[in-house]
Amino acid sequence: MSKLAVFFPGIGYTADRPLLHFCRRLAAELGYEIKLLPYSGFPQQVRGDRSKMEECFRIALTQAGEMFADTDLTAYDDVLFVGKSVGTIVAAKIAAESAAQIRLVLYTPLVHFSC
Repeated sequence: MSKLAVFFPGIGYTADRPLLHFCRRLAAELGYEIKLLPYSGFPQQVRGDRSKMEECFRIALTQAGEMFADTDLTAYDDVLFVGKSVGTIVAAKIAAESAAQIRLVLYTPLVHFSC
């Protein structure tokens, strides 16, 4: 059985922080192939600024799209997306638009932006 776990971190909450680190370790122990989405290029001082949050969402969504350009999610028997903060809306949007069956784990989910 082919299994994939994709980790979508937050703006300041990287995949090395406890929630995503331990979840990633567990997924690896359960035989999942692991993919991390390493964001870059976010603006500074995002907290409380809706326009900057929306910009971060667009940046993360674009980078996720680039990461998945060569990945056929339907080729996997089990796909798990794990998101934290802004990563939750990116993961949910990609899952909603994918033909693959994707399970979601969402830590501190955010409201979806109208982007």
